[in-house]
This record gives sequence, structure tokens and C-alpha cells, in this order.
Amino acid sequence: MADSSAGTERKGGDMTRETPQGVSHVRVLYAFRELAAAVKQVLSTKQRRLVISAFVGEGALNFLPRPRNTTLVCWPQPPGTNPAAVSSLVKAGVKVFFADNLHIKLYYGKGRGVVLSSANLSRNGLGGGLREIGVLLPPDAVDPDRVLSSRRLRAALS
Repeated sequence: MADSSAGTERKGGDMTRETPQGVSHVRVLYAFRELAAAVKQVLSTKQRRLVISAFVGEGALNFLPRPRNTTLVCWPQPPGTNPAAVSSLVKAGVKVFFADNLHIKLYYGKGRGVVLSSANLSRNGLGGGLREIGVLLPPDAVDPDRVLSSRRLRAALS
């Protein structure tokens, strides 16, 4: 994409765009290390933290720098979601909810940003086991409540 009214492409597919609030920045996360670092960065805030991940697997806790009071929504469909991983998250203070037919992967930290990705919350997804890609967006780029409003959530058993 060349210069246009939609934005200006920068090296590596990053894009800046003028908005009424100023310049916003979108960064493409090509490598699993970039992706995992961005997830940890947005979830390191003390403010609201939300993870929506279709499946949760081994090593999930490694990617949550502040697990206590983080909200997680996942699809409890076996074998995709590992019950032991969910149990370890609940023990660490993560508020876990289930939603059926979920395919979203969203990592949100209020004031920090949003990562939209193909990677589930697992060692396979964020630790390099699979080839994944994502984008890091400004904090106001996605309304997490609007995303959740289309889902019927039920609390996981603690």
C-alpha cells in the first residue's frame, strides 16, 4: 500500500494513520517472539485485562504477566482447551468464562493496546510451536464490550 488517505505504509507493513485523536500505530507481528512480547506488554497493565482465546493450552500462564483479575473467555471444547491449563489459570486468579463456537483470539489491556492474532493462549500458539501472525493496535481500536456482547458467556467452575 502506498501513501493514501487511509494511511502511510512503513517498513515491515507497519502503518500510521492520522485520526482526530492524533496518530495511531498498527504493527504487524510476524514472529512468535514479537507476538508473545506484544501480548505480555498489553497484559502488563494494572487496569482491565481481557483475553479471548478459542482454545487454552499448556503454558498459558506464562503469557499472563498479571493473571489475578484478568478475564479469560474460551471455548471449552476438547481437545482444544486443556482442562488442566484452565484449572491452573483459575488457581492463579484468572476469571474464566466459557463461550461456545468461539474462534476469536484477542488480547486487550486498557491503556496499553490490543493484539488480534491467529494464536491461541498456549505454548503452541504464543511460544513458537505453530506459525502464527498478529497485529498490535492502539487501545481504543477495539471495543472489548462490543466483542463480548455478541457472546453468551457462562462462568467456569472454580
